[in-house]
Amino acid sequence: MQSAKTTRSARVRIPFATQNQIAIAPLPIMFTIGECYSRDEIHGALGGSKVSCLPSVNGKLVAACLTLRFSPAAPTVVLCGQGSKTAPASRLLTLQREKLPIFIKKAAGKWEFCGDFRVAEFLVSGPRFEKFIAGSGRSLASVSYVVLLRPS
Repeated sequence: MQSAKTTRSARVRIPFATQNQIAIAPLPIMFTIGECYSRDEIHGALGGSKVSCLPSVNGKLVAACLTLRFSPAAPTVVLCGQGSKTAPASRLLTLQREKLPIFIKKAAGKWEFCGDFRVAEFLVSGPRFEKFIAGSGRSLASVSYVVLLRPS
């Protein structure tokens, strides 16, 4: 008669997070029109820079965070700057085909969600370009594009 062999197996504790290998994507945050959010909240939901007015991820804009000082007719008219850091992001805005969440700065740390918008057209010169800049407090030389947005 053979004796039964008993083996002891070591018990390894596996954290719950590594037991389930199925990736679960977080639910997208739903912004409410008229409500204010911090740049940390916007960044947490959409990614991109916490300081850029046109944060992007992998070459795609994820939001527009505008100030009335630089774009007084926002959210429907965006006056894009000429700077070396601003110009590439401004160009991305002109190429944007997907809807874009628009936020307007209301106070320090408070950005009001205005809704999702799409680029309707953009201007680089001419009488209409000059008309949109007139009265904005911006000089013609400081604006690379006038981007017209429409609600999505």
